[in-house]
Amino acid sequence: MLKADLHVHSKYSGHPSEWFLKRIGTSESYTEPDTIYTYAKKRGMDFVTITDHNLLEGSLYLTDKYPDDTFTGVEVTSYFPHDRCKIHILVWGLNENQLLLINKIRRDIYQLRAYLKEEKLAHSVAHATFNINKRLSIEHIEQLILLFDYFEGINGARTKNSNETFTNALQIITPDIIDDLYNKYYIEPFSDTPWRKSLSGGSDDHSGLFIGKTFTQITGKDMSPLEFLEEFKAKKSMPMGRHNNYHDFAFSLYKITYEFAKSRSTAFSSSLLNSINQVLFDGSTTGFRNKLFLKKMKITAKPEKKALFLQIENLLKDFESMNNSSIEEKMEKMYEHTSLIVDELIGAFINSFEKHMSEGNIVGTIQNLSSLLPAVFITIPFFTTLNVLHESQELLDTINIKYNKHTGIKSKKYIWFTDTLTDLNGVSETIQKIGVLTSANNINVTIAACLLNNENTENLPPNICRLPCLTTYTAS
Repeated sequence: MLKADLHVHSKYSGHPSEWFLKRIGTSESYTEPDTIYTYAKKRGMDFVTITDHNLLEGSLYLTDKYPDDTFTGVEVTSYFPHDRCKIHILVWGLNENQLLLINKIRRDIYQLRAYLKEEKLAHSVAHATFNINKRLSIEHIEQLILLFDYFEGINGARTKNSNETFTNALQIITPDIIDDLYNKYYIEPFSDTPWRKSLSGGSDDHSGLFIGKTFTQITGKDMSPLEFLEEFKAKKSMPMGRHNNYHDFAFSLYKITYEFAKSRSTAFSSSLLNSINQVLFDGSTTGFRNKLFLKKMKITAKPEKKALFLQIENLLKDFESMNNSSIEEKMEKMYEHTSLIVDELIGAFINSFEKHMSEGNIVGTIQNLSSLLPAVFITIPFFTTLNVLHESQELLDTINIKYNKHTGIKSKKYIWFTDTLTDLNGVSETIQKIGVLTSANNINVTIAACLLNNENTENLPPNICRLPCLTTYTAS
């Protein structure tokens, strides 16, 4: 079996599309081409490429330095000309002159398709259901099915649901479906057998964390890079590897932010924050100065801050002992610690806010707001990634209804947050009854509440999610 991660970004990529990174002003990636090559080979890739947006610099560097097991690649930004819906097309094995012409015509996806066919270039539609500029519809998806035979089956930056919903639909395409789509759009199909789709796999890595974790596999051995691409064009590929989830996506944003901060700030290089990031992302150990700082802060910090520095210390200790662990294990541990740190920050803020308010200290109350900024900074990427990963859900539901009729649509899940569950009032009694009824009828409703240890929970319905208590206060 021969493997290649066919979707990777380097420091030559342009501006990011994620809101969080745009607001900070980072580049899309800071990963060096040599780093991509090293990690890809370490993780079992036989061939290596780089697919930066509309640029060949990174992959040309690789093919010049490692000619025996690399080939050029690019992620082309194209558009449906009638409404400017943006689509990304991965192209491999091209030269500089071909890219020059592609960049002249890529704003019309029909012209681009014609050129890719004419030049017989290996290509694949990247993350077809990702609504890049908020214009993607089922009509665009159906036109793509006619326009192309090659699609990204597993994109390592998208969820399993997003990847599999579309690939399941592609696998049940029949000649009759193609005929129906042709009669609807009058677009000439890509080949003589357009119902036979071929799938690629790639990590779509921007941070350097997941290179080679998602890949394209082709049966064979002792191939040259060009022979590998010929086998891909012959529809002999299979996508393999990991899908994404929201917390791994969030930490890839942190990694890019860390690289951005290193490139811009000399003061950052000696900060505690940099030391934490070096341990998390670079496998370093905590510097002696920062160990002393944490030890001092645990002793001298205000009571509400001591637990925070203890959590930071525990995080660093855990990661220093995980150098040989997989990236997935590290991300899971990082998520656990990040959640605890945010809890401590919010708890400290609430306690301080209550104290200042009870004292009538307006200035202290306003100043206290600044202590919440670290928690805001830490949590924003999680909300950003939840939105990015799930914004195409309506389109995916439409694909399921129209094409995956045999699989059906998973029932929606609901979470009901309440601040009164065990109190003796009508609202809490009603919520408990709803919990009993939804549980008995297999309706996917979870009731989330923060319950204290002294509250009676014996008669609560089984679909209760008990959230931890960060802090308590008594209203006067």
